[in-house]
This record gives sequence, C-alpha cells and structure tokens, in this order.
Amino acid sequence: MNRFINKILIIAIISLITFSCKDDDATPVAGIEIDKTELNLYDAGGEEEIFVKANGEWIAKSDASWCMVSPANGNGDAECRVVVDQSTRYDERTAKITFICGSDYKEVKVTQLGYAPVIKVNAARKSKVDDNTARM
Repeated sequence: MNRFINKILIIAIISLITFSCKDDDATPVAGIEIDKTELNLYDAGGEEEIFVKANGEWIAKSDASWCMVSPANGNGDAECRVVVDQSTRYDERTAKITFICGSDYKEVKVTQLGYAPVIKVNAARKSKVDDNTARM
C-alpha cells in the first residue's frame, strides 16, 4: 500500500512539473500586426509612433518621399517612428506605408492637412482712401 501511494505521489509531482512549465503568456503572431492603421498630421509635419508585432523579418515601405519610416526593417517586435515633412501645399496630401512580413502585410494611411494661408489685419493701422478714387 505504501508503494502504491509513493507511485501516485511521484506521478502527481511529474504531472505538476510538466504542466506548470508550459508558457501560455506568449500568443504567437501570425504574420504581422500594427497598432495603428491611420495617421493624421498637420501641415507643420511631425512624428508618430507605430508598434509592430511580427513573427519574423519584416520591412516597411512608404509610397511618398515626404513620409519616412524608421527603422524600415526588423525582425520580430519593434517600435517604428513615422516622420512627416512640413507641407507648403494648400490641399491635403496622403501617403501609404506598407508593413510586410512574408506573405502578410498591413497598411497605414497617412494624411497631412494642407497649408492654410492666413491674412492678418492690423486694426491699429488705418488706410486713407483718396477722395478722388472713392468717387469713381
């Protein structure tokens, strides 16, 4: 009877060790994931962060020279910085950043507002209109 209890105790300890060592915290990523799919910036430009989760080597490509990604490639998880140059255009402009890992890809749409011209009027200065011009 004592040997039977010892065998059950040994089996229970081995089972406990085997199942407690399993790492359930890490969920594998299939392909690539990004935390943002759209970025909106003002005409002054700026920087935004995008977190990348990948199960292997990945690359990032921008289709516009005014929108850059750093780093542009990596292996596994990374934090990327998107830098957008200042715009002097009146209308908004868009770019697309594509993150590729194997056959999987994700896209980020980057929109930058156009430059809005401002006319400042100084109320303290008053202009004098010539009487002859005003009568015409």
